[in-house]
Amino acid sequence: MSQLSNTIVRYAKKIEWHSFLMGGLMVIFGFIMIFHLDSQIKQYSIIIGLIAILKGFLNFNYYSTNTRLEPKETWHILYLFSGIVSVIIGLFIIFNFSATNNVLCIICGFWFIWDYIPQIILTELQFINHRQLLITFRIIQGIAILCGIILIFQSFIPFINPLMFAICYYLLSGGFLLWENYQVFKKRS
Repeated sequence: MSQLSNTIVRYAKKIEWHSFLMGGLMVIFGFIMIFHLDSQIKQYSIIIGLIAILKGFLNFNYYSTNTRLEPKETWHILYLFSGIVSVIIGLFIIFNFSATNNVLCIICGFWFIWDYIPQIILTELQFINHRQLLITFRIIQGIAILCGIILIFQSFIPFINPLMFAICYYLLSGGFLLWENYQVFKKRS
């Protein structure tokens, strides 16, 4: 048993455990939503709001970590601002009980788009010399932003189930976080 706990502790020290946890939660939540496609997005508002708040705190952590490692860079403020916006949107989603399904879809769509703005900037800065990775990340980010746009305009398209696009976003975003952690773990090993 101590061998397993030592391995887990060593692994947790090598990766950003909060990012790994957030990615895992998003993927699990996406899979749970797959099995309840007949539900509306309003039924998941508390969980969606909590994930928005957790993503906000994750952005706060990115901000503090990056300002410690690279104090001369000024683009880190984007993580702080994104974290504040995500926490505010998460609280609004949780405590807005009178919102209709369409209003929640619009709010979630804007948050899905907003959440990827720092990711787009970071990807452009980090992988500018790796064309294949840059193209892959642009495709993932484009699909996530497309999911947000479709959620915003879903009330004009009657045959679209908005939950499918939320599922797509959570699986992509969670997978993206898990993949980043895998790369960090592989690099540090």
